[in-house]
Amino acid sequence: MAARRTDNPAVIRSYDCCLTTPAPHVDAYIHCFVPAVKESLSSANKETRLGFALQFLPMEPEFWETTIFTDEKVFPSVESPARQCWGPKNTRYQPENICNIKRSGRKSTLFWGWMWGYGPGELVKTEGHFNGQQYIEVLEEVLLPSVRAMVIPHPLPIKFVHDNSSIHRSKVVQQWLSEHPELEVFDWPTKGCHINTIGNLWAIMCREWDVGDDRTEAGIERKAREVWESVRRRPNVCSNLVKSIPSRLEEVISAFGGWLM
Repeated sequence: MAARRTDNPAVIRSYDCCLTTPAPHVDAYIHCFVPAVKESLSSANKETRLGFALQFLPMEPEFWETTIFTDEKVFPSVESPARQCWGPKNTRYQPENICNIKRSGRKSTLFWGWMWGYGPGELVKTEGHFNGQQYIEVLEEVLLPSVRAMVIPHPLPIKFVHDNSSIHRSKVVQQWLSEHPELEVFDWPTKGCHINTIGNLWAIMCREWDVGDDRTEAGIERKAREVWESVRRRPNVCSNLVKSIPSRLEEVISAFGGWLM
C-alpha cells in the first residue's frame, strides 16, 4: 500500500509489513511495532463480552474492591522478561547488550493465586497434574479460610471470579460450587481474561522473574513467593488494577466486544 503523507497524527492507516526501514515519504507518526498476539474472537464471544461489560459497568468501585480474583499461572525455570536495549548502531552483539539464557534442565511449575483490591491473597504451588479435585482442595483449604480471615468475614457472601477453563467447568467443580452458595461466582465471559486483573499481576511477576542458577522446583517456588510478597508490600499495585476495571469495561463496549486497545 502506498504511504500518503499527512500532518494529522489522528489519521490511522495501514502499511505493508515488509517495510523494514522508513522511506523518506513515510509519515513521521507511523512507527514499527510487534503485532499484538490475541486469540480470535467469534461473534458469540464479542456478544458475550459486550453483554458482560454492559451488565457490570454501573457497579460502584467498592463492588470490585471486595471481589476475589483468582487464576492459575505456569512459571518456568528459564523464563525471562522481554527486554529492550537502546544503543548506537552495530552494537547489538556487544557483550553488555546480550541477554544470556539457559535452556537445559528446564522445569515449570503451576501456581494458583487470588487477589483483591488491597493486595495479593494466597499463592499455592500445585502438585502433579492439576485437576478438578485438586482445584476443589485449593478452594476448600486455601481460598475460603484465607478470604474469610483477610477480607470477608462469615457469613457474608464472597464475590468470586475464575475463568472458563476446563478444570473450572468440570462437573465435580460445578457440583462443589453448587454446594457452597456463599461463593457468588461471576458468569465470566469466555476469552475475557484481560478483564480479570490478576492476569496483570502475573504479568508484573513475569517482568521481575529470574530464578538465577537455582532452576529446581524449589527455586521456582522460592522466587515466585519472593516476587508475590514484594507485590504485597506495594498495595497500590492491586488497588490500581482493580480501579481500572470500569475503564476496561468501557473499552470493551467501545470496541463492541472486541479486544482492548
